[in-house]
Amino acid sequence: MQTLTRRAALQSLGLSALTLLPLGSALGATVSHTTRKRPSGQRFAACWDNSQSQHFAGWLQLDASGQLTTLHQLELPTRGHGLALLPDGSLLVAARRPGDWLIRLTPGQPAQWLWQASDRVFSGHVLVSADGLRIYTTEIDTNNGQGLLGVRDARTLQLQTEYKTFGLDPHALLGLPATHSIAKTHPLAGMLFVANGGIDTSIETGRVKRQLQQMDPSICCLHPDTGEWLGQWRLPDPRLSLRHLAWAQPDPSQASNTPTLGIALQAEHDDPALKAAAPLLARLSWADQAEGALSLATGQPALAGYGGDVTVAGRGQHAQFLVSATRGQVVARYALDGQYLGSTPLAEAGALAVDASSVWVGGRAGVMQVATGAEVNQANTTLPGQLHAWASGRVDNHWLHA
Repeated sequence: MQTLTRRAALQSLGLSALTLLPLGSALGATVSHTTRKRPSGQRFAACWDNSQSQHFAGWLQLDASGQLTTLHQLELPTRGHGLALLPDGSLLVAARRPGDWLIRLTPGQPAQWLWQASDRVFSGHVLVSADGLRIYTTEIDTNNGQGLLGVRDARTLQLQTEYKTFGLDPHALLGLPATHSIAKTHPLAGMLFVANGGIDTSIETGRVKRQLQQMDPSICCLHPDTGEWLGQWRLPDPRLSLRHLAWAQPDPSQASNTPTLGIALQAEHDDPALKAAAPLLARLSWADQAEGALSLATGQPALAGYGGDVTVAGRGQHAQFLVSATRGQVVARYALDGQYLGSTPLAEAGALAVDASSVWVGGRAGVMQVATGAEVNQANTTLPGQLHAWASGRVDNHWLHA
């Protein structure tokens, strides 16, 4: 017996997916305002759940007193995941994989919804092109499980073309910036990098993982205009699923430096001990090999094998990768060469966002601010964090400064 998707099941009953939502969440509903004047402080675009397990996307504000409030919100039919900001300030939100919706939110205007085609699912992330005219969405062909990159009009969200990602289970994608004085000379400057998670799943079973013994995760580089395959890199251990991406820019004082791509990992080993001890970070670097090579972080303690998000704090010699160890209950820090540096405790650490002096982490207990500076590159250190409690909800895996 064929299992229907959520949308297909609703359609078979003569209903739209929006019929099940509260009135304010219906298609075309305006993104609601709960604060008319934007206060000073930290402003984030985010997805979150409230205490009743309802799903939302919108903007949150952390004011100078440490209070986190909702500026604008829209209720979602399922959990949201990846986010991207368009040049006009509107917010794109992709459904958590496997997902069937993509939305564009603009405060005070009707939400723009796009429902996925019957033979495709969204795979969690969306990226805006350098010129702001197109968006790229990671997707899966449900007929064969192959990964695709949807190329869509940024205004209408409609599909223009699609590229193969040369792997299964594509997730995060990121362009190599071509604006930095050193990075722009890299032969792959301006190209797209896609993390193929490598896990075989089925639309009928949703997030149930199949045939893990045949996992094939990879980082694939594609031309943004043509989808041309430009390179692909794999780790020796195929049970380390490649998930989220962050670029560390080179030290401008050292012309020989090259950009380094940090990749958050999620372990899928059958052996619980191997899974728990697995590194949470891999690096793609061209420093030692002209064609680039993937390598694993070193010196890390067991952190439950699950990296939720990854970002970069600082630049040059003071830069470091940070990975939220969601099941390890910390934010882990690594030097750009992959050496583990230390951590900051936070229950169910997830979303990461960086400004000039701090890393902002969303977790189960609220939002934590971790100061960054030259001392963060000292090994075996535990950096303190300032926790701002939020009883109204829990931030999901990702968020952005907005």
